[in-house]
Amino acid sequence: MAPKPPKYIPPKSDTHELQTPRPWDGQNVIARPPRAYIDPPTLPIDRQLANDEQTGLPPPPIAGLAIHLSDDTALPPSVLPTGEPLSPYRVSPYSRNRLPAPNAQGLRVHVGRHFVDLEDGATVQVDWDTSTSTYRAKRSDESRASGPSLYLNDDRKTWSTNLDRSAGSPPAAKRPLLDTTDLVPPDATSTTFNTDHYVWNEAASNHHGYVVMHRKRGLDSAVGPQRRYAFREENGSFVGVDPSAAQIDQPAQLLSAWTDRDLWDFYGIHGDGISRFRAEADRTGKRPQWAKPRAQRMETTYLYDELRRWVAPDMDRDVFIDLMQKFHFTPAELARKLDNVSLRWKESLSPSTSNPAPTGETPSTSRANVNAPVFGDTAHYDWDISETTLQGYVELHRKRGLSDVHGPAVQLAFLEGHRLIRVRPTGYSSHQPTALRPLWRDFDIWNLYRIEGADIVRFRQEVASSGKQPTWVTPREYPSRREQLVDYLRFWSSPQATLKPPAEFIAGLRPYNFSTEHLSQLCDELTETGQYAHRINNDLPRWAEAHRSSTRDEANSRRFEPFLPEIHAEILRLRNQGRGFSFLRANLAPAFFQGLLLRCGYQRNKHNCLYRTDIPALFRGDDRTPFEFARDGAMLPRAILAEGTTTLTAVSATFSLKTAMNYAKEAKGEALAYATQLSRFPGKPVDQNDAPLTDRELHLTTDYASRRLAQRIAFCYVLDTRNVEVVPGPDNRVYNQNAIVQRPAYGKTWFPQGALEGHVSMSLRGFSADRIWLVNSSLTRAAKVGDIHAQALEHASGINQNHAEAIETRTWAGELNRYEYDVLIDEVASAGKPVIELPEATDIFSDGIVLPPELITL
Repeated sequence: MAPKPPKYIPPKSDTHELQTPRPWDGQNVIARPPRAYIDPPTLPIDRQLANDEQTGLPPPPIAGLAIHLSDDTALPPSVLPTGEPLSPYRVSPYSRNRLPAPNAQGLRVHVGRHFVDLEDGATVQVDWDTSTSTYRAKRSDESRASGPSLYLNDDRKTWSTNLDRSAGSPPAAKRPLLDTTDLVPPDATSTTFNTDHYVWNEAASNHHGYVVMHRKRGLDSAVGPQRRYAFREENGSFVGVDPSAAQIDQPAQLLSAWTDRDLWDFYGIHGDGISRFRAEADRTGKRPQWAKPRAQRMETTYLYDELRRWVAPDMDRDVFIDLMQKFHFTPAELARKLDNVSLRWKESLSPSTSNPAPTGETPSTSRANVNAPVFGDTAHYDWDISETTLQGYVELHRKRGLSDVHGPAVQLAFLEGHRLIRVRPTGYSSHQPTALRPLWRDFDIWNLYRIEGADIVRFRQEVASSGKQPTWVTPREYPSRREQLVDYLRFWSSPQATLKPPAEFIAGLRPYNFSTEHLSQLCDELTETGQYAHRINNDLPRWAEAHRSSTRDEANSRRFEPFLPEIHAEILRLRNQGRGFSFLRANLAPAFFQGLLLRCGYQRNKHNCLYRTDIPALFRGDDRTPFEFARDGAMLPRAILAEGTTTLTAVSATFSLKTAMNYAKEAKGEALAYATQLSRFPGKPVDQNDAPLTDRELHLTTDYASRRLAQRIAFCYVLDTRNVEVVPGPDNRVYNQNAIVQRPAYGKTWFPQGALEGHVSMSLRGFSADRIWLVNSSLTRAAKVGDIHAQALEHASGINQNHAEAIETRTWAGELNRYEYDVLIDEVASAGKPVIELPEATDIFSDGIVLPPELITL
């Protein structure tokens, strides 16, 4: 029977997400186009090969040149052997001898490329063709295979072009075609590798999230290839992968809403598997059935992100998630929706591959049509996001045969992150410099002020006459005041020069450790010439040098004070979002920033993880009832997490109440994000006659009868973490990346992996029940589990212990009796006992919890 491509084994851990682009609520925002329709300019052959060597990607097609492996002599097509269809695809004997032996699928895999042996002893390169579900012969100078289809012979080692033949035997019965419904792309498995043999630039980035590593000088191929591509996991380690066919610094031509890292992170595919996924999804509009989400990604947060890429890639992520959360979908329901998802946005946003035939005479584009819209439907346009004009525009060209009623002949847009934002034209050529401030691009002006068209013309005129910012413009809203001030300085300090790239400009400011007040003062003192009074060139004011010296003085205890409000605001923003980029860290000298972290409340534990003891509360979804915690007097650790985050035993929790509640609603617990902490055994009532248990005895007490099998609800708890060690995942991923790269000798450092996850450090005796509060189902009130238990005991006349046991039994039996716990919480409040009143909001984070004065200690 016909062979199936080798099974792909997904990596065992996930990756840290890229920084989310800044949102801008413009009315003309469109998704980044799924195709580039204009071929890139052809480079000379020597430059093409140089670029290929630098990127490690297959070379683009070069007309009239046949290139095999890197050590072969290229033969022009005119001298290639003829007489049979596979002649142009054979590799030289020298290259063949360098290839590894065929694997179980009959493939010889070398640096991400696939080769097969023919019956006559020759070897050809092949590539998987999704349209025929076969391997096809391919020249190394081709981006897609053009040769005949090849089939594995019955000897499982050689291949032929005849489907009916088998090696060394008469023609056999016709073998069935491959069933493409269960195929896995012919990828090499992604692997972890020893990064000690490689160097890379931490500051370098590319569109698809690859980390490009180069073998250290002096090492040979025994330690690995000259260049490796990897993705970084959320815990900071690297996983080696094969790059896809897309250029790593540009969006893919197909499914541009996905980066290669997105596809690897969610589906565990890479290399040729990514290319195949893009081709099939673009052709069918559906997710390929062979692409299965990784088990670690079957969680609400990741499912939301993947669903958004399918149905609303241009929608702001937070807006999309808020909309989806109103339906209270479980992870299983979201997974089913993902199985049936389609590219509904494709028809309205993707330019069609075929132009409609002209209907009648096309009006001359030189004559203005008063009825023509300012912006035409993007389905009527072609564009190439890799091509921008001198003024920074991407041009959208109307398709041939369409008239002005479909929109102007050319539309202009600016590219920001993953989106194209259409803008009005200025009236002058976007391909030429202007007479007024020629070194400023329209894009630079729009980026700072969000003005377009005639307003840019007016802006240039007024600045040329006055040299100052016009009074009718103000810088746009930025994520932080610091980012706005830095962009303003970068713009106005270069009135007669080309603007420096942001990274280069920030690097010049970094040694001075400017606070936002100092940056504001620099903006105020900047003169019309882009210089400072009594200074030449790019020299900063004299007070800047004095300030730099003061920030280096370790005896100056007040040097961090101006930065505390700014870093506290940034911490909450990054922690509540679960991801992001620290612009403050990028602006400050490394040593100074590390001192600032300690000053603002961070400490380091034995694993070199940052932790805090001033986080008021965290939230946790758990299947154990409040009565169990009250009877045990503590929340005992469940399955122990791997060592490497907290000083003592680590227990998972989240900074978002809604996240914890979503995992607790109407679920047994198998879908909880923190399922490794769950057990199926209820707490054991304490016998007053028993001797107190030791820490180890408490931890090993698991001889309970299983009573949770029918339970349909779980619970959401607030954990009082004041003066308790908490290792926040988001904080460490942003501020403490070097702890993963330079981990201790015993190698036990890792970070909480959930987007909003934190680890609470607790002893084996557990987390005191006096610190555990049960949240009601409406997320408006919480009460201590001990008070809830006592209230249940006081029901009816006298002491009625059976009341609590009856509620608990109904819970384990599968009743949806959440209302009984809500009633008990309200009764605790009516009795005058302490409760937490939660604000009504779309989501509540740990910093929004106000707890009564702390009266207990662990």
